[in-house]
Amino acid sequence: MSECTGVAVFILRERDGAIETLLLKRAGGGFEEEWCPVAGTVEPGEEAGATVQREAAEETGLRLRELEASEIRVYRSPQRDGPHIRIYSAWVEADAEVRLNYEHSDFAWCSFERARELVSIDAQRTALEEIERIRTRGEPARFIEFRAPDE
Repeated sequence: MSECTGVAVFILRERDGAIETLLLKRAGGGFEEEWCPVAGTVEPGEEAGATVQREAAEETGLRLRELEASEIRVYRSPQRDGPHIRIYSAWVEADAEVRLNYEHSDFAWCSFERARELVSIDAQRTALEEIERIRTRGEPARFIEFRAPDE
């Protein structure tokens, strides 16, 4: 069984009849100034879904509802069944107030199309396409894997 060591969650809201997703601008580290979803590391003994809720609260102050795990996994190595990041989506109320922590310098609520333009990682663009298909059109989930290249 493959171990989930990290999570990312695209937070959604419906406002004025349109669905938007929240992106955060990283304030430092390897992805400084990059737009990304909420993300974090699964702590020992923690379930991935609990990590999503904890990271969302820490990074944005938001309380998530209707958390859904996608069938998208991003592997950190080329090996089969290695450690991976699992991508989720969740809803918040339309008027929910974002309160950023020190990890981020800005945030934006975006259409799926605009969010795909802002993120820099291919797996995130694919995740946004998949989440849009599932959450707005009710289509079934597909299993998608991204693997680190062979060295």
